[in-house]
Amino acid sequence: MSGTLPIAYTEDFKNNFKIYVKKNKRKNVIYELNHITLIDVKRITNLKGPLKFFKRITYGSSRILFLYCRQCFEEFAKYFNCEQCDTNSLDQLIILDIHPRGTAYRKTIKPGFKFSTNWR
Repeated sequence: MSGTLPIAYTEDFKNNFKIYVKKNKRKNVIYELNHITLIDVKRITNLKGPLKFFKRITYGSSRILFLYCRQCFEEFAKYFNCEQCDTNSLDQLIILDIHPRGTAYRKTIKPGFKFSTNWR
């Protein structure tokens, strides 16, 4: 599979995106997120420690945390359950949050975050 992966955005990401990304850069970031392929995801390593479920994309001085559903389901399902998990559509990304580099890893992802599959 070399096409782009479907994406679900959390409400936390949408709110923080407006705070941390300048208005004139927002379209560029969304374009890049919407064009992530499986090959791109496999190149990105998981974080360490308590954030081992997540991967990150660096955009300027911000860090975007995300999950690849198939990897999460196969490796971490016993630790981390999410409402988005569907065994019929595991080839998708969940964009969780965005924060500046200094605070990105101190923020915690709360269980029960809300998803939406489109940006608008």
